[in-house]
Amino acid sequence: MTVEDQLRTALRHAADDLGEPVVPHRVLAAGLRLTAQRRRRRRLGSITVGVAVAAVVVAVPVGLGSLRTDPPTVAAPSTSAVDVLAGPTRGSLAGDQAFLDGLVQRGWGDVPADAPVAEVGSRRVVFAGDVGTGRWALVVGTNPAPSTLPAEQQTDLGAMSAVTGVWFVGPAGATPEEMQPVTYPRGLDPEQVQTLGDPLTGDVVVLAAPGDDVALSDRPEVRADGTVTRAWRQAEVTDGLAVDRFEVAAPTSTYSRAGHVRVTRDGIQVLDRSPDQFGPADGFTVVDVPIAYPRGRVEGPDVLDQDRAGDVLSLTGLPADQVRFEVVWSGAVPGPGDDPTWASFMVATLPSGARIVQGSDVRLLSAGTSATDAPTYGAGQSVFQVLPAGGPATDLVLPMEAAVSGNGGEGTVRSLVVAVPDGVTAVTALDEDGTTLATLVPSGGAAVGPFPDGTTSVAAAFPEGVVQTFPLGSYTGDL
Repeated sequence: MTVEDQLRTALRHAADDLGEPVVPHRVLAAGLRLTAQRRRRRRLGSITVGVAVAAVVVAVPVGLGSLRTDPPTVAAPSTSAVDVLAGPTRGSLAGDQAFLDGLVQRGWGDVPADAPVAEVGSRRVVFAGDVGTGRWALVVGTNPAPSTLPAEQQTDLGAMSAVTGVWFVGPAGATPEEMQPVTYPRGLDPEQVQTLGDPLTGDVVVLAAPGDDVALSDRPEVRADGTVTRAWRQAEVTDGLAVDRFEVAAPTSTYSRAGHVRVTRDGIQVLDRSPDQFGPADGFTVVDVPIAYPRGRVEGPDVLDQDRAGDVLSLTGLPADQVRFEVVWSGAVPGPGDDPTWASFMVATLPSGARIVQGSDVRLLSAGTSATDAPTYGAGQSVFQVLPAGGPATDLVLPMEAAVSGNGGEGTVRSLVVAVPDGVTAVTALDEDGTTLATLVPSGGAAVGPFPDGTTSVAAAFPEGVVQTFPLGSYTGDL
């Protein structure tokens, strides 16, 4: 695996604020994705690039114990409490007692001493079965130290649970000794549907309550007008268990968020999101995605371009040859201290013509002094949104607030950054009442200046006196 591959793989492991990757526990917990989506701005972390192995340290502190599944993503009336982890073992290997006995004896990985590892005597197998080309199992037990923080102070409500658990995966026909943990030991809310997926094959397991309906959607459909819809199909469910497979494109990202699981109980939707999933085995090579630079490529902000393209492919489920990626502008912006800082806008044009826009910033933390002391960058993303089909990507007016912080979150510098088409003569920052807050003069395809408090939109002055207003870019983080 090349250094660039290592960098992209590490970034995609951390792209949803997971914290430092823990090997061999390669899990992407949907709950952390949803936590990131609720933030207006997402810090991507720091990146080390060069001959040295890539490293990622997420800027937003999220403890490893925060790996979990979030509550439903839709507002719905509450349903009666159901323990989805209770009852006899489910799955095609439920009757193989020797296999189950061997599983409970398996270690839960090389984890820190304070990890919630259940004592062997309290463990039991909730699911064990043949899934696609391998064997999967969920083993749970008594949480030795549930969190005592009040619920409103928890970043992970599962940490309060009396139950902790780990998913294991092995090859086809695996013995218990060949089953390896692929998730970090974490508290599991017994009333919450449990899921696990393989992003490369599309295999997925859903552990719901008996009587629940389970439906799958392979990917979102982004229409030309920018609206997003999904087609659903019913999964076969036995005693609340569904073992199925998403249709996946040729893998270009180490994680996929295109497929969604929907669970309905007594007519009430209790879950709608992509499943938790484990990463590919070591040695997976990330595909290099073609990216155009119509205004020229700028070294520095381009360090994240492959990662951002991978995010789009992960969310849409599309192969790389069906999406056109363009960095329509990148350049220097003010930053804290003397560290070189840049911002950039990437536009992904989908088959329907709709565009996904990402606005990001990158700061050089350390230039590096040798092949083994590589440059280190800090990065964040302020804009992720869908725009309808239209003309060339370079004709878009793209405003965002870039808020770049120094070490420890101090000395934040806020800038208004607006990518504009050639010919725009002025950009005016406006508040919600349309009052002028500041006017900037574009240069080289963008207008950059201090961010005026209260800015909600900008007005761009085109040739022949035409003025159009555009809302400040937003961060949705998902489709």
